[in-house]
Amino acid sequence: MIGSRATPNEVIATIRKRLHGRYEADEVKACWLVLTEADALVFVRVFCLFPYMPDGQADPLARPILETFVTRLMHEKYAATYAKVIAALKNLHKVKADSPALVNFVALVKWVDGEAAAKLAKDIGMTA
Repeated sequence: MIGSRATPNEVIATIRKRLHGRYEADEVKACWLVLTEADALVFVRVFCLFPYMPDGQADPLARPILETFVTRLMHEKYAATYAKVIAALKNLHKVKADSPALVNFVALVKWVDGEAAAKLAKDIGMTA
């Protein structure tokens, strides 16, 4: 789907369907790997959609999935992914510092890990 330029809403709907059908570590890891191999902004936009179901309710799996993604993003094993995401977020920050994708991404990271959000904001160049 990502290769065929599906919208982030379509991607998240497919991921959500799969994870709600079978939530386990291998499924979350597979989701992580697919998203991190995509364009960094696709990763950011899909990440930002995780907490919100189409009907406006909160997704009960959002927090554990985002916690896993943030833990992986901040781990040195995924330094290349982190650098790619930071570069995309820096570009967003330069173009529009109050970009909804940027602000929401950092807020969601803060929701699951305050220290990671502080490092992320610093690396992007956002003021505290």
